[in-house]
Amino acid sequence: MTARITLLAAGAMCLAAGCSDDTGILVEVHGEQLQLAVARLDTMVILDDGSALAPDHAAWGGADNRQDTVTGVDLRAEPYTVLLRPDGVETDATLWVAAIAYDGAGDVIGFGQLDSMLGFEPDVVLRVQLDLQPADQIAGDDGDCVVSNGVVVVRTTDDCDDDGSAFTEDCDDLDAQVIADLDGDPAVCQDDCDPLNEQVYPDNAEVCDGFDNDCNADTHARPELCAVVTTTSGGELASCRIGQRDCLDVDPAMPYDETCRGVTLDLIANDEVCAAWANCDGGGGAECLVDAQVYCKLKTGDGGGCAPLAQNLHDLVPDATTCTFRLVGGIINQGWNIGLRPLGNDALTTFVDSCDTELVVVSTPQMPLPKIIVIEANIDGNHALVSVLFDPKRAGCNVGDGVPLECELVEGDL
Repeated sequence: MTARITLLAAGAMCLAAGCSDDTGILVEVHGEQLQLAVARLDTMVILDDGSALAPDHAAWGGADNRQDTVTGVDLRAEPYTVLLRPDGVETDATLWVAAIAYDGAGDVIGFGQLDSMLGFEPDVVLRVQLDLQPADQIAGDDGDCVVSNGVVVVRTTDDCDDDGSAFTEDCDDLDAQVIADLDGDPAVCQDDCDPLNEQVYPDNAEVCDGFDNDCNADTHARPELCAVVTTTSGGELASCRIGQRDCLDVDPAMPYDETCRGVTLDLIANDEVCAAWANCDGGGGAECLVDAQVYCKLKTGDGGGCAPLAQNLHDLVPDATTCTFRLVGGIINQGWNIGLRPLGNDALTTFVDSCDTELVVVSTPQMPLPKIIVIEANIDGNHALVSVLFDPKRAGCNVGDGVPLECELVEGDL
């Protein structure tokens, strides 16, 4: 908040006609545009707090900011002039100036604020003009807020529309029917890109529902894990494919592409998982496919992933003592190079029998979209199929920089 410091000592402000040449700022307050006669005029001064930002609307209108008050002036006929001197402050101080005009009933009828801050120049009286604009609305039960062109220009309360919601949280402090939040999500007012949809707010997880869930059009909705298994007339496995259905993100009624894009699995190496998916209606239901889900933020740069990136899977199961991990589908996968390796080893593989196993992304397509892989895990005798979602996030890095993966277990147990 801008500092509210009284600029002038008592008697240090005077009418221009009674002032001698000195260091100061001569402010001419004009009111030719006012429709009513001015019964009282307050000149307000606030020292700059060092930010060089103009005071917000809440800073004006307080009695502690009033520097000079005069009554019975006709600003429509001639300006009122007042001289500001740097008594009691450093000569290099900078300040903001505003003026508020009231009618005989005590209601604000005009307001003006200088567009830029001012500074004193030694032995120079700087002359500036401050034009008052008519106040077109008085808000609040006690007329505590002044509105000009639909914007609050003066407030002596934090709740202009008396709806019980402070203006710092109220989405419209001039409409009592609009308060701090309309949809119940964590974001309010200008921070919520869709204030009527509780599924849309900054940093929300992207899902495939036709909405920009995280208020960031540069990120993509998450795909859905899928598997397609066919069997012979005798019930034996004929083919088995694991992959993902990409989000169309255009129609909530039909959110996903019908195509299951992925890799065809070797039936011998994957007979158990393929047989399990076959018993689940050909693997069509996502709930049949995995026991646990891992989410990884994949940082990317202009040339693709900031590879190599690695995540020690032991961090997700820190209490485990015996582990085996198998990457289902192989290392090379539709432009991605993803594999496993024992901690401290550079060679990638699809199977590691150690809890200290790193999941490594060696390379990605140049503009990677979200990617799902599946890991078959055995943790202290407990078997689980784990889906791992790589969610690309731009980080401005270059390929080869090498940054850690950021992975977390989001559903299920390992």
